[in-house]
Amino acid sequence: MSDDESSSLGSDALAIFNSVNWDVIGKRIAGVYKVPSFTWGRRTSGSFNLVRFMEVHGHGRVIVRVPIDPSKATIEDLVASLWYISQRTTIPVPRVIYHTASSEEAGHPFIVMSCAEGVALTTVWDDMGDRARDFVLEQVAEILIQLSCQRFDSIGRLSGRINADGQREWLIKPEPGAASVFHSGTLHQLKKFNDKLEEILRATRNEIWSYAETWWVRSLVPVFYDDSLDADGFPLEHGDFHSQNIFVVDADTDHPRISCVIDWDDVGSVSTSYFAQPPLFIVDHPYADPSSEETKEKAKRNIRDQDVLVQMIGKAEAARGMSSTLSGLYQRSKGVYLLDQCSQGDDLMALLYSELVQLVVGDEDTHFNWIVQTMDSGVLKSVQDEFLRKYGEVGSKLTGEQKLGKTEDPTKDNGEGEAEGKL
Repeated sequence: MSDDESSSLGSDALAIFNSVNWDVIGKRIAGVYKVPSFTWGRRTSGSFNLVRFMEVHGHGRVIVRVPIDPSKATIEDLVASLWYISQRTTIPVPRVIYHTASSEEAGHPFIVMSCAEGVALTTVWDDMGDRARDFVLEQVAEILIQLSCQRFDSIGRLSGRINADGQREWLIKPEPGAASVFHSGTLHQLKKFNDKLEEILRATRNEIWSYAETWWVRSLVPVFYDDSLDADGFPLEHGDFHSQNIFVVDADTDHPRISCVIDWDDVGSVSTSYFAQPPLFIVDHPYADPSSEETKEKAKRNIRDQDVLVQMIGKAEAARGMSSTLSGLYQRSKGVYLLDQCSQGDDLMALLYSELVQLVVGDEDTHFNWIVQTMDSGVLKSVQDEFLRKYGEVGSKLTGEQKLGKTEDPTKDNGEGEAEGKL
């Protein structure tokens, strides 16, 4: 396929594409395979990488990725992650054929990997019958169990290096934007909400309701996070374990096989409490129309699939002589999931806050009255007084549009949105 036939690129991506020395990359790959010729194929781009496919004559297709911003998509970390997973687990991952973190060779860092065989699970999942989905979920459970058995002494991003003896070793480094690694899942999650509270305090209008709701959600972190589960270390998480990153073969049979899991750029260690959340492709989309028949049918199927996943994880635990800790956590994961989603942005907070209230309190009116009392005469009175002093009544408890998260439906403006998931 010629570049004229390939996927279009945005102006910024196209500028980077044109600055890459593709001839050098092509000759490098041809040299690795010791072949005289190759054919460039489709090109595309994502949020973090340019992607270009190549047909290596006699050897099949390979994929070349060029980071759009090398500071955000570190090739060394990706290579370390793929090497670790391939050496320590049986999870199928792309094979690294060649990589360089330097810009000297082709004008930009780049990595060459084997292509995933089959089709992305996201393209076939909704059409699969129960038996096929169960077969896939059994493999998903095996992947999750293997990742949960990889334990590290802190929470952060997986990285690697070559030590003084010339041996590869792995380490956990701080997540992007973090000053250090964490040694507590509770503190790690509290940090997200503390940052949000500080952001709200810097607002240029009265945001007392946003502050009160975020403050209440933050108070639930120690309820749903159990640091004692991490006494033996923190498990490894893929970071983007969605159906678009899982490839399957034999997709039209009752026994689809996971052939490859791709996009390990965000792999890192997390708390066990956080780890035990179902993949979002078996979780209801928070922006889906709850009144539609399609949404209702998917919700029923997701409940069934989540139950199957718990059973499959329990089966995998039993086969290894492990306790049923992880399967039990997956069965009780709704609170952790809602906390995590609420920490990811105002839209998700607005959509899922009421559901969290119902899970914890049960009665929304009781919760609302308690929040009002907390602002009027409790621990949030000083915060409310400060907002009133600065900005007056706008957004206060009498006029606030964010009462119990009941904000305007964001799907009216942005379609289905980017987020996934509600249990």
